[in-house]
Amino acid sequence: MAFLWNYPNTGDGLGYDHFETLPGAYAFRMYRNYDGNGHKFGDVSLSAVSADQSRLAIYAAQRSGDSALT
Repeated sequence: MAFLWNYPNTGDGLGYDHFETLPGAYAFRMYRNYDGNGHKFGDVSLSAVSADQSRLAIYAAQRSGDSALT
């Protein structure tokens, strides 16, 4: 289960009212609607590795709805 945490309201205009423009919002979009058409990162985890995991971390998944690899 995922939760969306709120940024603290610091009085500098970066509170929850402006969440859509903060970096955390882009991370959620990447998994929940990466192309703007409602496509989501897969819900079934797959094994994926890079040649140098300390320099490049990769992740893979498959959507159970249409079997697409993401």
